[in-house]
Amino acid sequence: MLTFRKISLLATVALLSVASSCNGNATEPNRSSTAQTQLSPETPTTIEQSVSTTARVNSAALCESLETSVGGTVATSQLQEASGLVASATHQDVFWSHNDSGSETGIFAFNQKGEDLGFYPLAIEGIDIEAISLHDGKIYLADIGDNINSSQRRDSVFIYAFDEPSPGSTSNQIEAITTYELRYPTGSTDAEAFFIDPLSGAFVIIEKAFGISFTNGFGAKASNATIYMAKPDAQSVTVLTEVGELNVEALEKLSTAPLPEGQAKDYGVTGAVTAADISPDGKIIALRTYATVWLYDRDPQQSIAATLASQPCEAPSALEPQGEAIALRTTASGRYGFVTISEGQNVPIHYAQTRN
Repeated sequence: MLTFRKISLLATVALLSVASSCNGNATEPNRSSTAQTQLSPETPTTIEQSVSTTARVNSAALCESLETSVGGTVATSQLQEASGLVASATHQDVFWSHNDSGSETGIFAFNQKGEDLGFYPLAIEGIDIEAISLHDGKIYLADIGDNINSSQRRDSVFIYAFDEPSPGSTSNQIEAITTYELRYPTGSTDAEAFFIDPLSGAFVIIEKAFGISFTNGFGAKASNATIYMAKPDAQSVTVLTEVGELNVEALEKLSTAPLPEGQAKDYGVTGAVTAADISPDGKIIALRTYATVWLYDRDPQQSIAATLASQPCEAPSALEPQGEAIALRTTASGRYGFVTISEGQNVPIHYAQTRN
């Protein structure tokens, strides 16, 4: 979620950095000044293992074959700050979503028409849940955001795992939860994109990545987004590993999508990474910003980081005021597509799917 409080906090940090520089104190180099178009990312064998040898997908051809349409409208008025979305693996045409900070921790179910299939509260209190993923029949909620100034006090972020519920069940409370505690190697980080690699089981977090710019007055600008991975252990704290960077600034310059109206455009952060997902077969990675959806095809021998350093295609997508949620899905015939929704009350459900 993008808030005036967050921008004010960023401004304060930027001004303190300028003052520190004037006093002769060394500061960490800005990653955005060393943007790279190609990377040779680290791929530790403890994080990513050998991947499938099945044929890769041509993402450029996929982008060209997609058509956008509007499904239903999210019926429940309780889902107002949708920051994550995932397609059910076991229930046809069912989607799971959630609010971010400031709401009761839990997940919402709705179908492709937007009909309300229930709210499923979790027996935990999250801080700022920004993403959702599915892996091996379990839902993973990623409490990785930094709203409510939590970036100043969060030593750890948390991933909550539990069995996918049955929509419409009489008992909605989710109590059997496995908690994974993660820490970044260099301190707290603002992130909203999370998924689990189906081929290795590794957790993937992508930094939201935007910085302060004074070029044309106060504003924000895209910067390189660090990619973090881990094979976590629920019995201990896991330190994430930096495996590469995503050149967000280069992607933003390539984008032809119209800019959404609202805070993201006003603050100049339309290129910031707000969500990501991976297809169940591990062949397609979707990356979304406030303005654009990028699709990456994964070579059978590529790591996640190497895939995200390659050239994506820009997929057709709906113009949403504050898009922070995307779900990849495949049809019974094996065709790929995705679904997006925006923050807001009773928002439309946007589909991008291949032509028949």
